[in-house]
Amino acid sequence: MWNKRGVNQIDWAISIAVFILYLSWFFILIRPYYLPVEDMPLMNSLEEQLMDDLLWKVNKTPLIVFSDIDASYEPVAVNFSPGFETGKFAFSDNMYFTIFEDEIYFLADLKKGTNLFWIVSSDNTYEEPNVHTDLYATNYSASVTGMRATYYNSMLRKVYYKDKLAIDDFKIMRHNNPVEVNVSYFNSSKIMSVHSADTDAGFNHSSLIFGYNSRLYSQIILDPFIDKRRINLNMKIKGYPKYYADNLNFGEIKYPKQYAKFDKQWIFFYNDDDVMYFILQDESEIKLCYSGEDEIELNISIQVEKETEYRLYFEPFANKTIGFNFTDIMSRIHRGDYEAYFGMPEEFEGISEEKMELIANMSYQELKSIWEFPVGRDFRITLFSET
Repeated sequence: MWNKRGVNQIDWAISIAVFILYLSWFFILIRPYYLPVEDMPLMNSLEEQLMDDLLWKVNKTPLIVFSDIDASYEPVAVNFSPGFETGKFAFSDNMYFTIFEDEIYFLADLKKGTNLFWIVSSDNTYEEPNVHTDLYATNYSASVTGMRATYYNSMLRKVYYKDKLAIDDFKIMRHNNPVEVNVSYFNSSKIMSVHSADTDAGFNHSSLIFGYNSRLYSQIILDPFIDKRRINLNMKIKGYPKYYADNLNFGEIKYPKQYAKFDKQWIFFYNDDDVMYFILQDESEIKLCYSGEDEIELNISIQVEKETEYRLYFEPFANKTIGFNFTDIMSRIHRGDYEAYFGMPEEFEGISEEKMELIANMSYQELKSIWEFPVGRDFRITLFSET
């Protein structure tokens, strides 16, 4: 009886020992796969730091452009107002743009009516799109297909159209004297060239030429302490013997001492094949006089209040058989007129591939150090994709 009891006690002891040994191995083997409650804050902190380093916030801002015409490669300028950081924004369709004097410039395919473009901005750096246009520019000239302008000290001197001299001896006058350049500036991007000059007459003059456009945009901005200033644009028109302003002011200036004077916002010059015209911001005094065979001296007197602009266009003369009419003139005058403004931005969140790549290129020990993960603990990150 006693011997049997002793055997039973030995069996029981052995059974307990085996059970305890099993439990010890169970915890040793299972523990890495089951997180103790006290480790949850550590893992939560790791998750928060990971998401902070991967999170990407993107603003998507609508740009609305109202146009009166259908046009391809139309230069559009929009004020750089929503606070975009240079290099940190781009058009959603990767359209090329450039920045000059707090304006965003781009070449747009516009349809008559409302045109919508989207600009995305974030902390990421956006690469410049690889585009090519027909624009070629240096300090001394800028050319596009069909048109070339030459400069001296960034002031316009001559303009050629179809390899023929169209404008010669261009000067800006103040009190019957040519203005002098104090500081000249040149810049060129893939779509736009800028020749800019600060003058001794208290204003800056800039000439802009855009790719795929045989036209020249000019801006005059007075110095901050000057409110008004009258300046004169002087030049010789060559190879365009006929002019048109309205039904009272048109024809040819072909005899010595022949002269014309009127106030207008525009003036057209043309020959049998092409038309060249100036569009002014405001009505100005225009004088024409004979300067030689197929040559007209042009003087435009402009009253500048703070700033103004004028444009020069070249194009084939499509209306050579019917002359000029009101609709034709108005369509040319308002060419390039548009309204553009930004809408309300939308914010989106997601994981940045660029930030993910940065983390992937860091060593495990670097990540543990940056995220302040305990030396005696380890972690593993696995990315699952459903695509």
